[in-house]
Amino acid sequence: MNNMKRYFVIVLFVSMWFTTYGGLIQRLADTKLINSSKFFVDVQAEKEKQLKDLQNELAVLTKSEKAVFEEINRHIEETKNLIVSVERELTKNPDDDYLNKKLAILKETYQVLKETQRAREELISFITNFIKELKRFLDDPDFSKFKKEYKLQERLYYSFEDLQKLHEIILDQERLVKQLVDRQKNVRAEHESRKHTIAANKQEYEKRKQKLREIASIPVETFGFGMDVQQETDLLELEEQLYKLKETLNEIELKEVTYRISFVELQLFIAK
Repeated sequence: MNNMKRYFVIVLFVSMWFTTYGGLIQRLADTKLINSSKFFVDVQAEKEKQLKDLQNELAVLTKSEKAVFEEINRHIEETKNLIVSVERELTKNPDDDYLNKKLAILKETYQVLKETQRAREELISFITNFIKELKRFLDDPDFSKFKKEYKLQERLYYSFEDLQKLHEIILDQERLVKQLVDRQKNVRAEHESRKHTIAANKQEYEKRKQKLREIASIPVETFGFGMDVQQETDLLELEEQLYKLKETLNEIELKEVTYRISFVELQLFIAK
């Protein structure tokens, strides 16, 4: 009777084992974890070209980084000094419309310059990491290291522990794919937002240039009360400079988001 009970326990265990893990090897075979037939040569060629383009981009950025950094710092210091000067004047005349508007523009200019400095540093850092990830992928495009680690091409059978571990790996990969898909949606949405920001900034810049031309054509005697022609022109020129700086910042941020889209696509390709 005891032998019969042991027999049923063994049968039940084996049945549960096959129910849980019976199709696991087939699932693994359907992924590029152990099946390199889905890896096309054109994909590898595409990633090699992408790597070369990124290396060229990084070379250009790093070559000009010192000069650009010094130029931005010089502009930051000049703007900071102008802010101090305007604030000093405002202590004497705090309600001066021209000075208050000038101070607001200068403070925004200072902020944009600092953000541009940060954005360039982040872009260089991101491209560097992207290059590392691409090299890692191209060094092992068919995941031979993974297959060697788990001896997927050598084993004639798998122990319960082996299959349990591989099952956990698959579940982890499925969770990772879901996270990456969500990240891909978010990055693409950010990309569209950046493009809209650039378009709006350009439109505003054109309006400012048109207003500057209009003011320049107004005779001094008919300009009216409030700020004079020179003050209005001064403010518009500062705003024009500010919008040019914003355009540069927006382009850097858009470029990074574009690279982030490609980076997530690479991660998805590997994870799937």
